[in-house]
Amino acid sequence: MTGRQVGMAEYGGRRPGIGPALVDLGRCQLLSVAAFAVSGAGGLVIGALLLPVGAGLLVLPPAASALRRMSDRYRRWAAQWTGTAISPPRPLPPRPAAPEGGPAGRRRQALALLGDAGFWHDLRWAWAEPWTPAMLAALVLGLLKR
Repeated sequence: MTGRQVGMAEYGGRRPGIGPALVDLGRCQLLSVAAFAVSGAGGLVIGALLLPVGAGLLVLPPAASALRRMSDRYRRWAAQWTGTAISPPRPLPPRPAAPEGGPAGRRRQALALLGDAGFWHDLRWAWAEPWTPAMLAALVLGLLKR
């Protein structure tokens, strides 16, 4: 190839143009909207941790499960969009079976969640995820303005 001739192999097999940019823009919009769901799930967990002990122990397992579903979804998106697999943490402690599923079983499950490193990792991620892209976008816009 000489001069201005460019083969499609140089673009990873796809044509340059507006199509790939629209796909990337759609992904950014999806992540922006999903950040509200992440904030909601993280807020549920924080709320459960701040409730009095009895009520908090009842609310914590479903809130932690919602947060884990969100973080798993983000891991899948990262793998699909970038090809980088993020290994998930161990599964959350299971809900006790019916005979043990009363208040004592729920308390054991909530205490097991509090001792789970993956739970705390998900909670830190839920706190940082909405802020990090916003700060990066502000940085980029600040640099463009100069």
